[in-house]
Amino acid sequence: MKKFLIPAALVIMGTGGALASTIESSSKVITIGYKVGNFGEPTCVAVKNCETVNTGVLCTYTDATGPHNLKRMSGSQCFGDLFEILP
Repeated sequence: MKKFLIPAALVIMGTGGALASTIESSSKVITIGYKVGNFGEPTCVAVKNCETVNTGVLCTYTDATGPHNLKRMSGSQCFGDLFEILP
């Protein structure tokens, strides 16, 4: 009986660990980063894909006026920092 329970327990623990690591890595969400629109543009203008999980690098874009942080969009408002997608 003991020869059966120990391997079975190890398989169950290994399966649980594999599922936990899959769930953790799938919590990364890719979303569109928006810039705040200039006069005459929509409130939020889509620029590029970013992610919601803090990678330590803000998602930015650069235009003629310099670099700008991209934001999430909710309704018609742009707010909340997004982060660069890292490999």
